[in-house]
Amino acid sequence: MATGLSSALSQLVAARDSIIAEIRALDAKIGTLHAKRARLTTSAVSKADFVHYLRVDIARRGDRFAQSLKRQISATPKDFAYLKRVDDSGAKTAQNLLTEGTVPVDITDGAVFFYFGDLIADRIETLIEDEPWPDVVVTNAERIKLISGLDAELEKLSGERDELANQLRDAGMTG
Repeated sequence: MATGLSSALSQLVAARDSIIAEIRALDAKIGTLHAKRARLTTSAVSKADFVHYLRVDIARRGDRFAQSLKRQISATPKDFAYLKRVDDSGAKTAQNLLTEGTVPVDITDGAVFFYFGDLIADRIETLIEDEPWPDVVVTNAERIKLISGLDAELEKLSGERDELANQLRDAGMTG
């Protein structure tokens, strides 16, 4: 009987050790994938991708001003009498064309980006044209796909790892 119990315990220990080895192997794979992901997310983008991100940022900054200007135009009377009176008197219409609200400056950044955003981006693109740039191994489109694939694989492997760890815990065989 003692031999049977000893054999059963040996089998349990071997099963536990096998599961722990699987968890360690999954941990190694997960670590490798995290390192690949980190390299993808921290590596340089191409000049073209850099300018693209710059253009998106400029457009975003100009959009706030555009929305403010739209609200002001919507609130401005559009009737002939008002507009004729403004025109005849040399006064200004109600909307502020260069600032947002009552900001005490001549022109806000948002207005500059709204009116001149493309020109700014074009000039920066020209400015960096001859600048040295880090080598780019992968395009942004490819990078996004690769990161998405890595994230899916990481989620899958982490789920497998957690399942194995839960099996050990539920069996009272953590180690």
